[in-house]
Amino acid sequence: MRPGDAVVAGQLLGEIVRMDDMDAPRVPLVARTDGLVFSLRRHKLAVPGDVVVKVAGNRPLQWRKGHLLTS
Repeated sequence: MRPGDAVVAGQLLGEIVRMDDMDAPRVPLVARTDGLVFSLRRHKLAVPGDVVVKVAGNRPLQWRKGHLLTS
């Protein structure tokens, strides 16, 4: 997946693998809306709270409020 790629809601974007327990179930990262990927985390390692991928959709998401481009 690269910036500019189209995705659909529910599409698997990646998986989280616990480095401290490689036998733990992987956690899927899925798109919550149809849209275009506009940002990807460059480093493969992440910590809780990191943004891994951003998708720009055509419609506002119910749980997002305010000035979204500046928040």
